Amino acid sequence: VWAPHSAEPNKMEKQEKLILDELCALGLNPLRLPTAVNGKAGVKKKVKDSLSGEALFQGKTVFNKTWERLLSNGEISYT
Repeated sequence: VWAPHSAEPNKMEKQEKLILDELCALGLNPLRLPTAVNGKAGVKKKVKDSLSGEALFQGKTVFNKTWERLLSNGEISYT
């Protein structure tokens, strides 16, 4: 049975939006993320720490999977 696409974003879309919003809040361009310097925490760690209390990222691998999805979709990239 066909049903129209819901205007409500699904869970994965909400997770992606939270990461993109946090990158912007940190003053970063999601398409030009700085690469991590050896021995120092990178932007991924900063974003993960900022969103650690978020209900949508409660599982151990949820954040990493969402980050990888954004990378593979081209919504985030490193310089």
